[in-house]
Amino acid sequence: MSIKQPHKLALGFVSWLDVLGYKEVLSCNQPGKTASTKLDTWLKVLDLLDKVRHAQFEHGLTKFQTDNRGLCESMYQSKAFTDSIVTSVDLSGSNLQELDRSMLVDLFLLRNAFLTRLMFEEGLPTRGGISYGHFLHTNLGFAGEPFVEAERLSSRLELSACVLSESCMEYHRPVPSYLAFVHDCPLKSKPAAMECGLEKLPQISVCPLRQDAELHRLTILNFASRAYLKATNDASEFKVDFSATDLEELVKSSFEKHDKPIEAASVKRKIQNTVQMLEKAREKFGMQFS
Repeated sequence: MSIKQPHKLALGFVSWLDVLGYKEVLSCNQPGKTASTKLDTWLKVLDLLDKVRHAQFEHGLTKFQTDNRGLCESMYQSKAFTDSIVTSVDLSGSNLQELDRSMLVDLFLLRNAFLTRLMFEEGLPTRGGISYGHFLHTNLGFAGEPFVEAERLSSRLELSACVLSESCMEYHRPVPSYLAFVHDCPLKSKPAAMECGLEKLPQISVCPLRQDAELHRLTILNFASRAYLKATNDASEFKVDFSATDLEELVKSSFEKHDKPIEAASVKRKIQNTVQMLEKAREKFGMQFS
């Protein structure tokens, strides 16, 4: 009888992306709609989520990377569930050289930026975090501190963006200039129950110690330049030219698509913060902002 071998811990990068407003679609609480219509909306969004997640792999490893460097797609993993997508790249191979790890990380970041752009265009704006460390990611599931860190960072973002944690920056510095830029991002304070030391009472939502969102200088993946992200020669996978559209209308349209409500003050705040981030990207990338 064979003995099942334990799963081997990986060391590398992980990302956690949440779809903003998707829980409103999943909850099917939109007034004035039949159960059948609500279900149709949910299934349509679920299909888009799965389609876009697979599209990120249109950026494949090159023949040089596979034949000369021995890199393979099994180093990358991707999962989608409810309103979240998690991806990872394993850099722990003993035969990997520094050049190999750098190529694997750059492709990982490119795929996440590409995914973020496609999701945004489909009316599924995301907020995400990328972290580094030891983790487990198999067909059965995933675990590890980097996933926890990436999810916590994602959940605190007050805009649609994918940002790199400090652990990422310590490992992979500098990030290619076309793939990222620095921006003062508004982050929510920690949950009130955590601030007050009442983690066992999650129903506590108001706390005198809770602070307003603070600006943190973070590195953001650039999803606003089609020429850098394209997987095809003519960038035909993209439907929207950011430079030819009013940014406020562009962001608002993405946030409210699929009947997602945007009347709440918290949603309006995220829309405005996302507009400001894209304005910074336009200033940074100039003619490549598209």
